[in-house]
Amino acid sequence: MLIYRNGISIFLDSKKQCHTTTDLSKTEFKKLQKKFKKGKVEEAWVLRRFKVDANLDLFEEARNSHHFTINDDGSIYRKGIDLSIPESLLREYLTAGKKRFKALDNFWKWCALNPNPEARDSLFEYLTSQKLNITNTGMLITYRNVNIAVPGDKKLHDYVVKHYLLINNMWKKDPQEYVVCEVDGEYELKKGLKYDRSNSSIKALGTLDYCYKNLHLLTSTTYTDAHTGKEIYKIGIETRMPREQCDPNSSNSCSVGFKM
Repeated sequence: MLIYRNGISIFLDSKKQCHTTTDLSKTEFKKLQKKFKKGKVEEAWVLRRFKVDANLDLFEEARNSHHFTINDDGSIYRKGIDLSIPESLLREYLTAGKKRFKALDNFWKWCALNPNPEARDSLFEYLTSQKLNITNTGMLITYRNVNIAVPGDKKLHDYVVKHYLLINNMWKKDPQEYVVCEVDGEYELKKGLKYDRSNSSIKALGTLDYCYKNLHLLTSTTYTDAHTGKEIYKIGIETRMPREQCDPNSSNSCSVGFKM
């Protein structure tokens, strides 16, 4: 038998029946729980975090998994992370394959470092609704609308970005194996260092990996946000903002913080 409080739902394993009432106080519930615990039930669990009627199967599946723990108030935790899991993330966990499960684990570990409980609890649901991806390392893939503030060497910039994405993302090759060279005013890729060093018309700029990560140095191209025009972005340079300068309330649109 499983006893739940959300209203109150009592599930009888032997008869596969579920009885509910909605006007049971916490004190009355505890009395009822003690009564059932005195010898006629196998288990008693209290579920407060989720709506029982809609999530009874979800709760049961999590309880039977060795990946999760459930405390006395019914909150569900990923083992090793002392924060209750949001329902939307738990659902994804329970249906995930091995690779996806690991990505979710990494994602939830990153979330656990965020001191804002609203951000932790609502982020995964937001990602799902916006169809944003989570990488194997638990990071997010998002896009930012920017304007070019300083064009710099646009030709080199576009060449490096295009070929880095082609080789790293599509071909799944190592960008460090390719060298970006300037030949008679044009840019070319040379595999490894196999090019004629005696040819003075060839100038090696560095590996494709180096060039991509140091575009701000090679091209001097600078971007700014499209919303205020005040934030400065350079590819390869991490942009940060002190937490106290951001508005933690997600319902405040166009507030202070990084603008998309």
